[in-house]
Amino acid sequence: MNKHLVSATLFFFLILSFLVSQESEVLDELSPLISEDSSEIEPDPHEKNLSLYEKTLIKDIETAGYYELVAWCSSLKLSESGNTQALRTQLLNYYGLKPSDNRKINENVSIITVRSAYNTDYFTIEENDEQMILLKGNVEVEMEEQGANPRRHIIIADELVFNQERQIITARGNLKYTLISGDTEDVFYGDSLDFSITSWSGLIFKGTSFRKEIVDGEEYTFYFTGETIRKSGSGGIFILDDGSIKTQNRDDPDFQLKASKLWLMGPQEWGVLNGILYLGHIPLIYIPFYYKPGNEMIFNPVIGTKTLNGTFLQTTTYLIGQKEKSDDFSFLSLGSSSDQEYEEVREGLYLMKKEKLNSSSDVSDDTLKIMADWYSRLGAYTGIDGSFSGKSSNTIDFTSGIGVSRNIDSSGNIYFENDSGEYVSQWNSTALGSYDIPFRWGNDLSFTFAGISGDLPFYSDPYFNEDFMDRDESFDWLNSALTSNTSDEDLPDTVTDMDWTVSYSKIFQPEQLKPYVSSIGINPIRFNMEWNRRDNESVDSSLSPSRVFFYPDSIAFPYAQLTVSGTPLSYSSRDGWGWASTQEVPPESDDKDLLVPPWDEKKEEEKEDDSPSESLLPGEFWTENLHNQESVLYENSFTYTISSLINVEGTTDNSEWDKPEDINFELDESTLQFNNRLSTTFDNRFFDKRVSIINVNTYTNNYRSHLNVFGLDQDDVDYSQRLTDYRSISIDWNNKLSSQYFPLKDIDEFSSSNFSYNFDNQLYEKTFDSYEDGGTPVYDEVWAAWDEDRINQHKTGMFIKYDAGNAFVSSSSSFILPPLESKETYTHKAGYNIFNWSSSVSQTIEKEDDEWTFLPLTFTSSYTPMEGISLNQTLEYDFEEKSLTKSVSRVDTFGFYAAYTHEYTTPYEWDISSYSWVQEDDSFVPSLFNTGYTLDLIKEPLWNNRINFDTDLNVDWQVNLQQYNNNTLSLNWSFNYSIFQFLDLNFSMTSSNKNMYLYFEHYRDKLGIQENYSFWEDLYKSVNIFSPDQQDRYDSNFNLEKIGLELVHHLRDWDLTFLYSGYPKFVDNSYDWYSEFSIALVWNPIPQIKTLIQREDDLWSVDNQ
Repeated sequence: MNKHLVSATLFFFLILSFLVSQESEVLDELSPLISEDSSEIEPDPHEKNLSLYEKTLIKDIETAGYYELVAWCSSLKLSESGNTQALRTQLLNYYGLKPSDNRKINENVSIITVRSAYNTDYFTIEENDEQMILLKGNVEVEMEEQGANPRRHIIIADELVFNQERQIITARGNLKYTLISGDTEDVFYGDSLDFSITSWSGLIFKGTSFRKEIVDGEEYTFYFTGETIRKSGSGGIFILDDGSIKTQNRDDPDFQLKASKLWLMGPQEWGVLNGILYLGHIPLIYIPFYYKPGNEMIFNPVIGTKTLNGTFLQTTTYLIGQKEKSDDFSFLSLGSSSDQEYEEVREGLYLMKKEKLNSSSDVSDDTLKIMADWYSRLGAYTGIDGSFSGKSSNTIDFTSGIGVSRNIDSSGNIYFENDSGEYVSQWNSTALGSYDIPFRWGNDLSFTFAGISGDLPFYSDPYFNEDFMDRDESFDWLNSALTSNTSDEDLPDTVTDMDWTVSYSKIFQPEQLKPYVSSIGINPIRFNMEWNRRDNESVDSSLSPSRVFFYPDSIAFPYAQLTVSGTPLSYSSRDGWGWASTQEVPPESDDKDLLVPPWDEKKEEEKEDDSPSESLLPGEFWTENLHNQESVLYENSFTYTISSLINVEGTTDNSEWDKPEDINFELDESTLQFNNRLSTTFDNRFFDKRVSIINVNTYTNNYRSHLNVFGLDQDDVDYSQRLTDYRSISIDWNNKLSSQYFPLKDIDEFSSSNFSYNFDNQLYEKTFDSYEDGGTPVYDEVWAAWDEDRINQHKTGMFIKYDAGNAFVSSSSSFILPPLESKETYTHKAGYNIFNWSSSVSQTIEKEDDEWTFLPLTFTSSYTPMEGISLNQTLEYDFEEKSLTKSVSRVDTFGFYAAYTHEYTTPYEWDISSYSWVQEDDSFVPSLFNTGYTLDLIKEPLWNNRINFDTDLNVDWQVNLQQYNNNTLSLNWSFNYSIFQFLDLNFSMTSSNKNMYLYFEHYRDKLGIQENYSFWEDLYKSVNIFSPDQQDRYDSNFNLEKIGLELVHHLRDWDLTFLYSGYPKFVDNSYDWYSEFSIALVWNPIPQIKTLIQREDDLWSVDNQ
């Protein structure tokens, strides 16, 4: 550990010296701003002889834009053609002037533009002969910096002075300085600014800047302030002296970070020297130095601690690609929420962000990384991980690593006493066959290529991922300091199985074989080896990961299924045979008649006056369809599907494998399974599908047998194994015929009316019957026969319906035909929907064994006179009993509802002597009463949309009118209230009273209860918290089943949250109230800073993070 401490110290001073050197360079570059003895630029000798007017004229010509130059030339009646440089040259020649050599001092200057100013003055400082320009009033000056990294500088101030000789700008009063580089924009505010155009360096006094970050989906503004803010050169490095970072633009923020120096070196790069985190005025954490690089280190170091594994260092080096962005935000990761994508190029130890990528398509998802981890207690791990994707969904993902570990007990101890009495570490090893390997491994390979997919995991033990794969690739110092990483929650799952699978799936559609073969499917051919796990009897330690080992349980190869389908026969009276049809369907036309009837051959002018009415034309109904191009008198298709599955599977002889050395891969038995299926469909349709006849024929064959493939000789197959094989052998051949006829298809009101016929019979069946050991199995073979065992369905039916839109009448009948047991069913139904009133009546009659059964006549009706009010009634009348069998009435009125059920059922009478319900003869009696109220209220926002609230209420009372002690009143209520940026309140409760019958004297008398009960008194007792020992609340029949309360108080950037939930819990033959309570205080910009106080199971806990 001392070596690591020395290395970290050297690394700290190395970075610190780098930043100090950067600061000295900034001071050197800013020396012209703060030193009077700085060397001046040697002026052009030609300019020494010019007047102030001539010098100003040259500057105006050189700084004017293209359109300004055109207007200038136009006013002087000069040529307006040419580019910007040609126009400038023309104007200089007109005035007899030469270009200024000072303009060549900084070739990066494209143009300096004065966007606005109320007043402009020119003056000269006689001591230095320096020419000055003074701009006053709403001054805005823009400078364009060209070169490899073009930038724009915008200065807004009340007053600006420009030193033309020294190329220095001084601005003061309501200062705003904006630096725009690409899509990045940095804005600074301050009292005054000194800025050098030559070096692009500047100094802001009393400066402030801000950046926006996304934290848990919310946008927050972070403010950077400093007594002075210095900009170093064109690279864009800002240094804040006596700086601070806060999330509130106020002098006394709730939380802030103060530092003697802050470096802002890029959108995602900054540093801190001598920083202190303050809660109000209370210092929390001292940060001597912190540097957040804008570029990631190539090995992505992560340092932390774990409860058992100890202190750790995890490194991940990407050879290809880059790590995924972390969703977690911490205070010192400011700038990392940018969604811009850059190409990263390695330079030294860092991945430097280069050219920004234009679109997500430029970013490859391929990755290849090397992992190397060290743990102070556990040991070490190294591995490689890759993920690659190619064209046509070809992918490969792999992880391979080895780890060295030792036993750790629950208290974190790593030293254990050996046989010699010495305390030593117990390093783990893995048995691979007869070899003892001093490390553990974990490998996983999955791929998809050209229809072949595979998943091949291979682990030394089930706990490898749990020990080594709980890894991170992103790290920041403050997050590690503020969060308590002392729990091992959210660990990777234990490896429960290790199955190997390689499969191939493909569907071929050979064009040259169509339509005879439409598709050939291989789905799939698969190799599969199943691994199981069991305890290792050779390992005594319960801490060793080798206490459990994997062993092969079974192997299946091949597992293959082949499917072939096609439509070798198809015919249409319109298109002809399917294999020969090449005719394209012409576009639809208003004139679809191909054969024009004689009565339609008259001239157009004759039709207008003398043509007979179409209703008088003979054969109108069929004529239109026979001559319609789209009509199909007959069409058919014959399709088939052949499916065959083969599976050869072997099982290992693992019953005596107690340790890894016992594994020998010998198989105990192997089986062969065949499943074959042939299905054909012959579909015939006539007269535009008015008539359909469909025949489906299915043949299925199943076979199973033991084979001498993987080790077991057929002579060693025992009786139970053979019996299993013989029972799996079967043949089934079935035929199903169905037909339908829609005679009134062209009449919309009757279009669904039809006749139907269905016939399903078993043509052949072979099933297992018996088997004697040493003998031949006996099978039952049955061919088609006209009996109820071979005929599965024989049925005909008719359905007719008239649908007029707002009213309908329908009648259906079905007949089960011989040889099945005869049965007739008739159903009639009618209904209407007029003026918010809908009703229907239906009746079903059955005839079976020459007996007619009239099922209850059902009548339903509902009326909705207006929104919020509805009346519903359902009646059932039994013709055999000649009485009503059920009546359900329901009324809904603006949230209130009531329902009453009267039905033919079993009545009950209370027997006081036995204190039980006694059944009586069935009769038409009251059954159920239900009433209640439902409210779903969302109130319009109040106080200029600052206050919102809503509530949901459901009160329900259910009464069993026969067993009236089954009588329950329940209440569910939730209430939500919020005040914008101040308070959120959520309350919910569930209460019930399951003894409502006690409040009715009539029920008490019948049940033999002498005591008096009052609903209102009971209700008062349920809320009387002042009762001695809460006795009233215990005596009340109103019981609170659950209550929940959440109160969030928003304190600017802080959230104070109170959570409470309670419910009764049955413990030791009595109910006790069980409560959970917690208080959480979280600073939203830094969620890692929080305090959680919790009470659960009468235990209090405090978690400070």
